[in-house]
Amino acid sequence: FGQRAEGERRRARPDRAFVRYLAPARRARVPLWRLALGALALYVALTLSGSALAELLLATYPEDAAAGPLRRRLLAEFTVVALANIALAWAIMPALLLAEGPRLKDLIGPPGAPLGRSLAVGAAATVAAIPMLIGLDLLLPGGGAVYAYAGPFPGWLGLAIAAFALVPLQAGAEELIFRGYLLQGLAARCRHPAVWAGAPSLAFGALHYDPTLGPELAAAYVISTAIFGLWASWATWRTGSLGVAIGAHVANNWVALLLVGLSDDALSALALWRASDVGALSIIAGTALEAALFTALLETPLVRRRLGTPPLVAARQSSSISQ
Repeated sequence: FGQRAEGERRRARPDRAFVRYLAPARRARVPLWRLALGALALYVALTLSGSALAELLLATYPEDAAAGPLRRRLLAEFTVVALANIALAWAIMPALLLAEGPRLKDLIGPPGAPLGRSLAVGAAATVAAIPMLIGLDLLLPGGGAVYAYAGPFPGWLGLAIAAFALVPLQAGAEELIFRGYLLQGLAARCRHPAVWAGAPSLAFGALHYDPTLGPELAAAYVISTAIFGLWASWATWRTGSLGVAIGAHVANNWVALLLVGLSDDALSALALWRASDVGALSIIAGTALEAALFTALLETPLVRRRLGTPPLVAARQSSSISQ
C-alpha cells in the first residue's frame, strides 16, 4: 500500500514533467564556469556576426538611403538579417554542448513530450490575448495608442516570407539558450526558482534593452521581456518541455514584426500597422496580463488533459495525504 501511495503521489506532482526534463542536465552536471562561458560565447558570436552582416548590408546602399524613401526597406532588411543571425544559434549551440553536456534534443523536451500540442497551445494563447491587450491599453492611464496602417512597400512580400520563416528559428534559439541551456544547467544545481528562473529571465530582459527607444520605453521593454521570461520558465516547469514557451514566443514575434509594431522600433519596419504614443505602463501591464492569461489557460482541464499535466490543487492534496 505504501509503494502504491508513493507512486500516486509522484504521478500527481505538479513538477513531475520538469523532473524528467532536468534528468539529462543532472546527469551531465556541467560546471558553472562552463555554463557561463558557453552562454557568453554564444552571445558574443551572435553579436559579432550580426554586426558584420549589418555592415555588409549597409554597404550595398547609397549613403543617403537611411534618410530617403528606401529607409523602411533598409530597416526591413536589417530585421531579416538580425533574425537570420540569431537563428545561427541552431548551428552554434551543439558546439557549446560539450561531450559531457546535454544534447540539443534534451533541451527541447524529454522523449514522449507532446511538443506539437504544446507549440499550438502557446501560439493560440498569444493570438487570443491580442484583443484583450488592446482593450487594456485603452483603460490604463496614459494609454490609448494610435494605430496607423503602413501597408506593404516594394519587395515587402519577399522579406515578409523570409521573416515569417526565420522567426521560429530565432525564437526557438532564444528559448534554447535561456529556458533550455541556462535554466537546465542552473536548475540541475539549485532548486530555488529565483536562481533557475530568475537569473535567465533577468539576462533575457537585459539583452532586449534598446536605447534608441528612449529611456522610458527601453526600460519598459526590459521589464516586460523579463516578465515573459519568468512566465516561460514557469511554463517549462509546468509542462516539462520548451513547447509552450517556443509557441508563445514565435506567435508574439510574428505579430510584432509583421502585423502590429511600434513606430519607433526599427525592427517593426515590416509591420503593416504601426503603433505610436504607446505608454510604458501599457507595455509592462500588457505583458503581465498576457502571462496571467497564459497561466490560466494552462490550468484549464482541457489543456491539462492534452498536455498530460496534473492539476495543482489535486497535486497538493495528494502530497499532503501521503505525508
